[in-house]
Amino acid sequence: MAGRHDGRGPRPLVRRRRPAARPGAPARAAGVSESTLCRIWRRQLGVSPVEGLERLRLARAEPLLWLSNLPRQAIAVQCGFADAYHFSRRFRAVHGVSPSAFRTAPPESAPPSPVANGALSALQALVSPSRSGR
Repeated sequence: MAGRHDGRGPRPLVRRRRPAARPGAPARAAGVSESTLCRIWRRQLGVSPVEGLERLRLARAEPLLWLSNLPRQAIAVQCGFADAYHFSRRFRAVHGVSPSAFRTAPPESAPPSPVANGALSALQALVSPSRSGR
């Protein structure tokens, strides 16, 4: 298949990125415009849909940091980030500590999950019902 790496020779320098998350399909399903859906979402959950998705991705990284020896790059990819650098920057911006510092901190002294307080915790339960809280 064209564009796929066959394992021979160096890997391509450019990888295709996933398209950005857009509220278009959910808005159409709800019968409202994207801007109306974003406004309702922000009013109900306190963050925009993009911020909410990012916080859910970051919350998904928490158990991977604590309970695995996976490198940051692997965790970043599993949680939907383009690369380890972007993941680390966003993790630090939301948690206030780097992923490395978070990984070494005991759970009781770690910063709260970005979905621990507020309506995003209910959304997280719908998205990943098997995840247990800290």
